[in-house]
Amino acid sequence: EPTRLIPDTIISHLRKRPLLLSSPAPKKDFIFVEDMLDAMDVMVKKSKKFSGQIFNIASGEEYSVGQVVSLIHKLMGITIPYEWGKREGRIWDTNISWVDDVSKAQRLLGWKAKHSFEEGLVKTIEWFKQNHTLYP
Repeated sequence: EPTRLIPDTIISHLRKRPLLLSSPAPKKDFIFVEDMLDAMDVMVKKSKKFSGQIFNIASGEEYSVGQVVSLIHKLMGITIPYEWGKREGRIWDTNISWVDDVSKAQRLLGWKAKHSFEEGLVKTIEWFKQNHTLYP
């Protein structure tokens, strides 16, 4: 979805356009797509043993919108204006902690995210550099 935080921030930097944001405060638990796919692979292989159980698949770390935007800016080395308060906050933009407890997945599945948040962003930025034309 091109209007989500990470795609919108990266595309705005690539196209050198102002980034319209709601608030830097909300925090989320972000996971890199390759880690999610790895977790799904592990779950499929162990599905008979843990049929019907629920696992939190996440990074287990929390980052604010402001931290995400700042890190993408740093990694890309491109200066663009940010305009906080220019977008309406989304229903999930609250002060609630969204960090997931991944201990059950680690303990029973032997799974844990392999990429740090920054490593995932570096790979995501590289992907967008090659594919940003797919986005309006």
